[in-house]
Order: sequence, then C-alpha cells, then structure tokens
Amino acid sequence: MKNMKSSLGVIELSSIARGVVVSDALLKKAHVSLIRSMAVSCGKHIIMFVGDIAEVEESFHSGVHHGGSDVIDSVMIPMVDKQIAAFLPDGKSISRRNTEALLVIETKTVCSTLLGVDAAVKASDVVVIEMQFAVGIGGKAFSMMTGTLHDLEASVDAFEHTVTSDHIVNTEIIASPHEEMPSRFLI
Repeated sequence: MKNMKSSLGVIELSSIARGVVVSDALLKKAHVSLIRSMAVSCGKHIIMFVGDIAEVEESFHSGVHHGGSDVIDSVMIPMVDKQIAAFLPDGKSISRRNTEALLVIETKTVCSTLLGVDAAVKASDVVVIEMQFAVGIGGKAFSMMTGTLHDLEASVDAFEHTVTSDHIVNTEIIASPHEEMPSRFLI
C-alpha cells in the first residue's frame, strides 16, 4: 500500500447496516482515510481506516462507541509495520453519487429485502444504489438507497409495514453522510 499512514484501525461488526453507520461516524470524527468498508461472510461488516495516530485513535473510539453491542472485535495499531500494510487492500472507488442521505436496509432473507425494497421505492423518490443477496453474508440480504431524509424516512415506514418484524435485522439512515460514503463502501 503506497503512502500508508502511520496508524491502522479495524472494526468488525455483526450488522452490515450498523457497519455503514459506524463508517460514516468515524469518518466524521477525525481526518482518517477509509481503506475499506464492506460486508463479508456470515453477515458481518469490516471497516479498515488509516491516518495519523491521534486521528485514528479518535475515530476508532467513536466507531467502537457507535457500534455498541454489534462490535465483534476491534484493533488499533499505531505505527503499523510496512509488512502488514503491504497486505491490506487498497480499496476501490466507485463513482460518487449525489447523496443527501443514505439508507441501509438489512434483512434475514432475500425475499424480505426484495419485497421491502419494492415497497420502499414505490413509497417515495429514492434511488437504490446497492443490493446484495445471501452469498457471502450468511444468508442475509441488504440494500442501500439514497434520497432526501424525508423520502428515506417514508421508505423506511413503507418497508417496515411490508416486511414482518422478525425478518428485519436493521434499518439505518445517515442524514448527512461523509463525502466518502458510499463511494468507498465495498460489497
């Protein structure tokens, strides 16, 4: 990894939706660079970020706090060795979207996500920017949408009235996502 900053933070969470919220929170807390924020096998979410020691420490503590009981494991490595840095993913940028607000919907089943997202997009003017179904995430499914805060709130209402509550894992809205969100979010 070229230009590796001196400190690395990694947070693993049991919720994909909460992982997106934590990514946004830690990016807003201090000046750090997001290497990767991604859903992984078993429905977990991994966040990797770098920066100067003080900034990573501040963002790390904020991320762990925002993750709460969904945090499975976390580590902060000040002065990370270049041999470790060489094995870290560089991440990839996807095109930046005009994102006033971001909604993440996570369910236990693919059918629930499809049914709920269909209701959500019909209820208001939102744009689906990502959907992932079961593979590599422990059978869960999730979707990410952008739009105005008002429209996303209406979409959540429609989603929650359509999908049975025992199939909903989590819904999260980020009212004003950091500029790197969701451009550095990897699925």
